[in-house]
Amino acid sequence: MRRLLATLLLVCAPLGAQEQVDDTLGIHIVKPGETLWDITRYYLGEDFLWKENWRLNPEIQDPNRLRIGQQLTVIKERRITAEKALVKTVANEVDKNLQRTAWESARPGDQLAERDGVRTRQSSSAELQFTDDSLLRVGEFSQIFLQQKTTTLRGVDRGRIEVRRGAAQLEFAPMSRRRTEIELVAGSAVSRPKPGDDGRGKIAAGANEEDGSARVMVYEGSSLVEAAGTQVALRKGTGSKVPANGPPSPPEQLLASPRRLMPADGAVWKVANMRVSWRAVPRADHYRVEICRDPQCGSLVLRSGPIGETSWQPTLPEAGDHYWRVRAVSASGLEGYASRATLLTLETLRVDDRPPAVAAYPAGPHRWRDGRLLIGPETELYLTAFDAGIGLDYLEYRWGDAEWQRVSVGARVRISEGLPETALQLRAADLLGALSEPVIIRLDVLSAPGP
Repeated sequence: MRRLLATLLLVCAPLGAQEQVDDTLGIHIVKPGETLWDITRYYLGEDFLWKENWRLNPEIQDPNRLRIGQQLTVIKERRITAEKALVKTVANEVDKNLQRTAWESARPGDQLAERDGVRTRQSSSAELQFTDDSLLRVGEFSQIFLQQKTTTLRGVDRGRIEVRRGAAQLEFAPMSRRRTEIELVAGSAVSRPKPGDDGRGKIAAGANEEDGSARVMVYEGSSLVEAAGTQVALRKGTGSKVPANGPPSPPEQLLASPRRLMPADGAVWKVANMRVSWRAVPRADHYRVEICRDPQCGSLVLRSGPIGETSWQPTLPEAGDHYWRVRAVSASGLEGYASRATLLTLETLRVDDRPPAVAAYPAGPHRWRDGRLLIGPETELYLTAFDAGIGLDYLEYRWGDAEWQRVSVGARVRISEGLPETALQLRAADLLGALSEPVIIRLDVLSAPGP
C-alpha cells in the first residue's frame, strides 16, 4: 500500500508575523506619458515602492521625466512571506509537529510556521486560520504540513499545504481586496480552485490510501482538475474521482443534502444514545453523520463510519448543546452536500441499553401447571409493558405465527381469539427502536373454571 500525498495551495497572508520579501525583477520599456509612479503602480498595484525602482535605475535624473523607449529594471512582483498561521480550534486529539521533529498536543492560539504540521485522530478535527477570509478545516485521521505561504502587492495570496493523509476542506468568505490562487494536488491529480462571483469558495479533497485514488468536490466556486494529461472543469456542485494513474472522471453531480431530519431542531435528549434519522437521497451509496459542538462543525464530537441505512444511533460522550448533520455519499466516493446543522441538547450521560419488559396477567379463572397457563374460555389476558429508559414506543402480540397486532398498554385479549392455537407471543419496542425478545405464554383452555 503506497502512501498518497496531497498538496494544497491556499490563502496564506500574514497574521502579524515577521515578513520577508522576494522580488521578481524585469525589464520595462517606457511608453509616452509614463512616470516611475505609474510604472510601479502598474506592476504592483501600489506606487509607494517607486523609490526602490529608482534605486534600481541610478541613471534616472528625474522620475517624472522618462525617455520614451528607455529600458528600466523594475520590480514586477513582490512576494511577502508570512511565517505564521494560527490554530483556531482543536477538537479531541489533535497534535502539532514543529519543524518535522516530535508530535505534541496542539492548542487553540498555537502558531505554525513553515514545515510545521498538524494531525488529527479519531473523531477529532482542527481549524487553521490564515487570513480573515480563509480557513482550512482538517477532518479526522488527517495529517498536514505547512509549506510556502506568500502574498503579493497586487493582492494575490498564495500558499502550500501537504495533506499526507485524510481530508481537508478549504473555505474562504467573500474576499476583501486580495485574490487567491489555490492549487490542490492529490496523488496524480492537480486541482486549481477559484472562488465564485460572490467571492466565496468551498473545496474539499480526499485521498484513498488503499488504491491511490483521489477525489475533489466543489461545493462553492469552481475548480480545474488535471491528471494524466487530461483536464476537467468542475463547476459548483460537481466533483471528480481520479484513479491512481488515470485521468479524472467527467464531472459528477454531487448528491443533494438529506432532508426530514429527526429529531427536529431544538430537541432535548434524555439519554445519551438517542437515534437520528433522515429521508433517503436518490443514488446514495451510503451516508456519514457528524456531531459537532458548533453549527459549522469546526469542533467535531463524533463522526460515523459508512451507514447503509437512513438512521444512526450514536452514544454522545458529553452533555450540553450539540449540532448534527449528515451527507450522502455516491458510489464513486464523492461526498454530497451536508444537511443543515440541527441542534440537540443532551441533559444526561445516562445510556438506555435495555429493551422494554413485557408481561401478561390473567383476568379470570386460571392456574399454572408445568410451565403452562390453564385458563377458562372466558378468561382475558391483561397486556402491559414498561421501559425504564427513554420510553415505550409500541406493544404488540400475536397468536402462534399470525401477524403481529399493536395494542395500547393495558389492553385486554380474550383467549377465544386465539383458539385453537394456544401460544401467545408478546413483545414491545422503546423509542430508540430496541425490541424485546418475544415472551411466549403457552395456554391450555379448561373446559370448566379452575379454582
